[in-house]
Amino acid sequence: MGNTTLYFVQAVEDLNQTFGGATSYSVVNVSSGDFAVNPNFDGNTDTNLLTGVDNLLVTGSGTITLSVIVTPGDNLGPYSNTAVATSEAPSGMPVTDNSQDGADVDPDNNDDPTDNDQPTVVTFTENPSIGIAKAITSGPTNNNDGTYTLTYTMMVENTGDVLLNNIQVVENLNTTFSGATSYTVKN
Repeated sequence: MGNTTLYFVQAVEDLNQTFGGATSYSVVNVSSGDFAVNPNFDGNTDTNLLTGVDNLLVTGSGTITLSVIVTPGDNLGPYSNTAVATSEAPSGMPVTDNSQDGADVDPDNNDDPTDNDQPTVVTFTENPSIGIAKAITSGPTNNNDGTYTLTYTMMVENTGDVLLNNIQVVENLNTTFSGATSYTVKN
């Protein structure tokens, strides 16, 4: 947004700072049709998204796409993320800006992107859900002694989008057979 070409354009992305509270994260891909991407970027020990060899002409722009897999664990967020763009003016003066959430680097349109630095915030959602179906899969068979034998089969299914722990199925046969003389559970 300045009035001169910028040299040695770099974008710094510290994913360890952003997702340090998560169980884990990993970089899937970094790509750009406009800049040379750093093949060693991992967001932790190497936080430079670019190789730093590109120039940016006056009114020029370019995009970088970063894909990450995050395992948030118990901490669903929010996670705040800020990338930092750096470059150098022809005089050697360093130029820097912290990222602004969204697609507009200067949403207040005052020609100063450095006063717009809202972090990009993500909160992960879970939709836990469990389902159970129950059917009589054998019987009832008359045992000719006043008793009947039957078999129930239950299907328990994780119908949500996260791992479920401590699964339990409760079967209250006292309620089911409250009017019967007796019942016995057979293996």
